[in-house]
Amino acid sequence: MSPPSDDPAAAPPRRAGVDPKLLEILVCPATHGPLEYDAAARMCHHALPNARHATFYRLDGRNRVLLARRNLPWPLAAAYLLSWFTLTVVRERSVTAVRAWVSGFSQGWRMDPGWRRPMSARTAWRMTRAGRPPIV
Repeated sequence: MSPPSDDPAAAPPRRAGVDPKLLEILVCPATHGPLEYDAAARMCHHALPNARHATFYRLDGRNRVLLARRNLPWPLAAAYLLSWFTLTVVRERSVTAVRAWVSGFSQGWRMDPGWRRPMSARTAWRMTRAGRPPIV
């Protein structure tokens, strides 16, 4: 057996890409067909402005309501939603952003939040003592 060489040209070539066994297992989520890996492909994503947009505000408002309705006891859910509603209206300087957020907030009340399994009051108290209150 020969000693290892410091010459990079002498090293065995490394295969770039994805393991073929993994490609056999994975399927396309849309078509459920086989995946192909192209190492030379270049993906270009459009640059988003650094500002938040209406969809962000709508989803933020909706998700806050859904999570509170699903995971918090009703008194805490009411306090949480009231505090976030107030903070959002006070913080946001754009009327368009506030309208989008309120639209999402009302959408969250109209949607089914799923299976309700609120945390216990004991858990909420322990979180508060640990410095992570479940509201605001």
